[in-house]
Amino acid sequence: MTTEENINKIWALIQSSNFEKKTYWELRFYESIPSSLQSKSYIDHILETVKNLPNYTYFYFGQLVNWQKNYPTLFEKILILTNERIKVENIKIVFLSSIFRVHYTSLGKNLSTIKEAYLNQIRFQNSFESSGEGLINIIKQDNSFLLDFTKTVYQEDLNFPHKLSGIWEISTIEKQLEPVFDFIISKTTWYNKTNLNNFFVNIDLKYLKRADAFILKYISNDLTNTKKISLMLDIARNQRKQLVDKILITFVSSYPSLSLFKEIRWQSSTTISSGNTFFGDIHASFWQKILSVIENADLGYKTLEIKQYLRKKIKEYLDKADKERRDKFIFGD
Repeated sequence: MTTEENINKIWALIQSSNFEKKTYWELRFYESIPSSLQSKSYIDHILETVKNLPNYTYFYFGQLVNWQKNYPTLFEKILILTNERIKVENIKIVFLSSIFRVHYTSLGKNLSTIKEAYLNQIRFQNSFESSGEGLINIIKQDNSFLLDFTKTVYQEDLNFPHKLSGIWEISTIEKQLEPVFDFIISKTTWYNKTNLNNFFVNIDLKYLKRADAFILKYISNDLTNTKKISLMLDIARNQRKQLVDKILITFVSSYPSLSLFKEIRWQSSTTISSGNTFFGDIHASFWQKILSVIENADLGYKTLEIKQYLRKKIKEYLDKADKERRDKFIFGD
């Protein structure tokens, strides 16, 4: 389509009859118009096409990128229209996640519209955005959206992005993370690889100290909350192994309560044994390491009760390992 005359002829042809997937062909038509031949009248046609999109249409903003230079508010107008149709007509208009990543700056200044559109998409698509980059773009403009988003995910049983470590690019995010973590923990009934881990997957090296400091400060705020400590340990085991010992020392040096110590999930719920390795030995070795960390910290008499408990626990597991060995010798594998 190299001339205005050709453009008008093709448009007239498309409009001359009703046929299946007409809106699809209209969008392909708009995509093919070179920027030098774009006109305001076709902006109105584009918006009319959006108004006529059938239920469960996959809408690709990339088709209209070449219109952005001449009509920079186009994507914002499309978002407003689709939000309204989704709300009023109860239909699904599905986007690629790239709209909130690659084309985010083209979506306009109305943050409420962008938030609504993002939440619509995570409702429509189970794996809408595993990287979380689009979500982080929104949070950079409004930190409080992180908590709103998290509550929506849990209340509506939606999928949480697999990776949200980009959140640490935001210099003041710690203040918003605390209520988010509190909320997730309040909804968590298991202790292995929860959504809390997603904030720490492959963190950029320059943010590691901040992330580590956040975890240690977060547990220090309430050392009687054993569920919180257990879940921070799960993060450390899966993402930041260097933190495990620091969490242990933070607890026993500040609040060396044996009853609370017993409630904390110091050990992963998954233990694997193979070959000539016995479960008793594995557990004994784990608790011996815990004891060694505490002893090396030289915290004095205040950890005496915990150390006595650990020595007893180690002996019990070593005895179990001996029994495993006897049983294997007598009964075989």
